[in-house]
Amino acid sequence: MTTTAAIIPAGGASRRLGRPKLLLEYQGETLLRRAVKKAAGVAGVVVVVVGAYPEPYGEEARRAGALVLENTAWREGLAASLRAGFHALPPEIDVALVILPDQPLVTPNHLRALLARHRRSGAPLVFSRYQGLLGAPALIQRTLFPAVQTLRGDRGARALLEQASKVAEVPLSTPEDVDTPEDAARLLGIPLTDSSGSRKEPNGQDAPRYARTDRGKAYGRHSMHSDDSRQSDMNPLRKLQDFGQSLYLDEIRRSMISGGYLKTLIDRDGLRGVTSNPAIFEKAIAQSDDYDDAIAALARQGKSVPEIYEELVVEDIQGAADLLRPLYDDSDGRYGYVSLEVSPLLAHDSEGTVREARHLWRRLERPNVFIKVPGTSAGLPAIRRLIGEGINVNVTLLFGLERYRQVAEAYLAGLQARAAAGEPLARTASVASFFLSRIDVMIDPLLEASARQGGKTGEQAEALRGHIAVASAKCAYRIYREVFGGERFAALQAQGAREQRLLWASTSTKNPDYSDTMYVEPLIGPNTINTMPSITLDAYRDHGNPAPRIEEGGALAEQELAQLAELGIDLDAVTQRLEDEGVEKFIKPFESLMETLRAAAAKTPA
Repeated sequence: MTTTAAIIPAGGASRRLGRPKLLLEYQGETLLRRAVKKAAGVAGVVVVVVGAYPEPYGEEARRAGALVLENTAWREGLAASLRAGFHALPPEIDVALVILPDQPLVTPNHLRALLARHRRSGAPLVFSRYQGLLGAPALIQRTLFPAVQTLRGDRGARALLEQASKVAEVPLSTPEDVDTPEDAARLLGIPLTDSSGSRKEPNGQDAPRYARTDRGKAYGRHSMHSDDSRQSDMNPLRKLQDFGQSLYLDEIRRSMISGGYLKTLIDRDGLRGVTSNPAIFEKAIAQSDDYDDAIAALARQGKSVPEIYEELVVEDIQGAADLLRPLYDDSDGRYGYVSLEVSPLLAHDSEGTVREARHLWRRLERPNVFIKVPGTSAGLPAIRRLIGEGINVNVTLLFGLERYRQVAEAYLAGLQARAAAGEPLARTASVASFFLSRIDVMIDPLLEASARQGGKTGEQAEALRGHIAVASAKCAYRIYREVFGGERFAALQAQGAREQRLLWASTSTKNPDYSDTMYVEPLIGPNTINTMPSITLDAYRDHGNPAPRIEEGGALAEQELAQLAELGIDLDAVTQRLEDEGVEKFIKPFESLMETLRAAAAKTPA
């Protein structure tokens, strides 16, 4: 039985905009249709309450599959629409979401987070919180439905605060709505008048021909106006650069390079690098036909399976590096890198890691590549030696703060060895890849177990859910500032050395209750990199809200990690387990890919 409904108040006259704003388009669909589709993804009943524009809004809502109510008292304000919508709900509805249709950047994941927060907390009223303010979207439980009928004027769910026994909230990074012509231009990126300049008023006269967003495709996804510099300026991905953060793509595949997708990301979104790993290549090679001809050709040449693998990945890394080479040259070697990982089978073999890293460095023959080395205890001496030899290193699989400090110290030791040998430091580059989502995936179940104990301990545990990865990252950044703001690095910097920048990895959200940009928004700041899979990259382009936040809440982050210890959760033990499992998670797809290549080669006629 359906127990969740969504109320979409659409009764306003759009006076500030001067036309029916919910018929404006965003990403190929009207604001109203977009709101209905989001609501239908989480609610069994979707009710749209129309008022000033009953015919056009009603028709659009019905086409989108919503129930439509006409509120003749729409001039009273928001409360009249809410009263009408809630009054029409069937008795089996337990909770209703209030969704404002002029907030195009609100995601279905945020709506799910409201429902999940209600289920966990039992609060009859759950709000979205933005910069200290509570607002929509909001969730209202049936026990408060009668109170909705007492609302008057332009008051919404906030007016119910005093009547709720408990109130919960979910952070919202992108609450902006479309009220004015400036809002429409900024958020929707579309002209506000048609060629005749006509406007449609609440009486239905003089309907304008709404100008539509130009839509292009690249690699099967909608792109923003790549030929419109104004749109580029509005692109949240490009704006990350304004705050010192570089954007990398955590994905690679041959058709991305040959088909123009990677070039589109560079030109449109300001992409500054690409990361790869064994799991990414396993997905690209084993789960697509991009490589079939190349595998067959290499097999006919008598290449072994490891040689076929190396030929395939080296060609991809070189191709991506060549696309990024102009950026590398123009930035004096600061941007434009592509990463290739040593075999995960060598994660605990220092000598083997050094040998393979040297081999791959020579094979790639590109200055703008990183050789990825796992940040294991065995990886630390390898990092020192490789940096000392001038080989660029991306240190991967970092989860713990003490291990990160050791990696930063290994980088400095490598630079010192290089300087002592009289070698230049200026073009030796390194990044430290700190993994995020996996931390929350492992910590959250432990917190949930503590939360079930109830009492103060339970409340403390509940408050920490979904916070530990970001808190760890903020503490890692403090270590970065300490290490690379100290005298030891200053002496190296005077000889041309550059910082080993922090790279935020594993940034796709695994829990659907959380925001799909939760590992991006709070970690924006100077000398950082965020590598995103395409799904996260698309989400941030769609509704990112960039601002310099990396140093906000540093003390709170340390406090949250301390609270974790108070709950009996050993973060060091968890991160060591994550490191161990991380190696295994790369070994399995690597070995699977080897089997795939072995089978494909065996089928190739001589």
